[in-house]
Amino acid sequence: MTGTHGILEMLIVDLKKKKIDTCVILVAYKLISLGVEDGILQAYNQDFELQFSHRVSLMTRFSQADMDACTFLYLLKDDHDNLLYCYLFVAKTPSDVSK
Repeated sequence: MTGTHGILEMLIVDLKKKKIDTCVILVAYKLISLGVEDGILQAYNQDFELQFSHRVSLMTRFSQADMDACTFLYLLKDDHDNLLYCYLFVAKTPSDVSK
């Protein structure tokens, strides 16, 4: 996964520039569906159970790999714990990702 590796390298460089000391990278391998409604991104599993939701306004960065249209990520800042969370997604095919 060259695209995924490139995005993570870009993320690390960006975090160093912004002098962010703590970044939590969560790794999970689940088949989920994402959708945005009323400014909230929601993720559902195959049983249509809500897995997580995030306000789009709290996302500090969104990126899609240039060389791999299946790979994209966003950063979510938690002001309470002063942490930056990275959510990285890899779709099976580029047609599974719509803008």
